[in-house]
Amino acid sequence: MTKDGYKFINSKKEIALTAAHKVARVEICKKWLTEGSASQNIIFTDETRFSLDGPDHDMSWQRPGHRRKRPRRQQGGGGILIWGMLLPSGKLHHAEVSGTLNSAKYIKLFKEFVLPWLEALLNDNWLWQQDNAALHISAASQNFFEQKGVSFGIVGKVP
Repeated sequence: MTKDGYKFINSKKEIALTAAHKVARVEICKKWLTEGSASQNIIFTDETRFSLDGPDHDMSWQRPGHRRKRPRRQQGGGGILIWGMLLPSGKLHHAEVSGTLNSAKYIKLFKEFVLPWLEALLNDNWLWQQDNAALHISAASQNFFEQKGVSFGIVGKVP
């Protein structure tokens, strides 16, 4: 807090790796060095939402009792959700997703968009790399991948 009563609150920036995460990363790197790098067969995926009328947050220095006004969103604001996958070749394939992405939409996206690309471009030896988002680790998504015989990895999950 400053002498004028201003206070700026922001989250602490740090890499959230536990000791177990670090050990697991060292072990996988050792394996790749001795057995050959698996990076040639990894497909990275992620999704992000872009707001069309500005940021989803508004932090600034404010004096208690003097709240800064933020403009209201225009016609509900709007945004666009983009999902993408990065192939080992360096090619990026993406799709626009309407509404919220949930497990059912994620599975449908995989069946209708991802599988045709993978069948056309890659052999059967690849790893589907995703983050720890709820829709990626849901029972429905994991069961689907297991039924299809898809090898998948989850960033941040320690084996």
